[in-house]
Amino acid sequence: MKWATWVDKHEQKVVKEPVPVVGKLFPFIKRKKTIDVVVGQEGPIVMEHDVYTLLKSNNPTHQKLAKEILYDKILNLDEKIYGKGLFLGRRTDLPTDKVHGYDYDILTEAGVVIGKVMPPHQAYYATGEKTGVLDADFKFDAEVANYCNKNTEVWKYVPLETQNTFPQLKRKAEEVVAEAKKSKVLSDGGKA
Repeated sequence: MKWATWVDKHEQKVVKEPVPVVGKLFPFIKRKKTIDVVVGQEGPIVMEHDVYTLLKSNNPTHQKLAKEILYDKILNLDEKIYGKGLFLGRRTDLPTDKVHGYDYDILTEAGVVIGKVMPPHQAYYATGEKTGVLDADFKFDAEVANYCNKNTEVWKYVPLETQNTFPQLKRKAEEVVAEAKKSKVLSDGGKA
């Protein structure tokens, strides 16, 4: 996770100060001392921490940031298999259980959830170039279709490349769009 912050700009300054004890008797006797002085602000300075560190931190600012983050890890899905611009986001707001592991959301580049990957289908295999594939038992097109059927407004966010790769998704997306257009026409004055 990256965020930017403004930080104080410090400068070293030499000042004269009275010598303890002797300075009370002879105020003209002084010694030189170097002190740190804040002379303004500089920034924004970009800070980077992984989300896991923020979640475990005792810093209240970090805790606040961590509560606003839905995912502690985002993984790339192989575009040769799933189409361009799809990711897996590992949920932080769900309780995990040691037997089944984590729940993941299938995300588009815009951050729209178009599917879920829940245990026991949590296996993700790295294929190189920072991409990966899901377990072979996971029915990607069926899961995306099920999720999109429950949340029909997300059909329009399923990338065309993914729809072309999985014909069932393309057919279903076209049906939903046609149905939405039909219901819009009917709600706009009964024209059919």
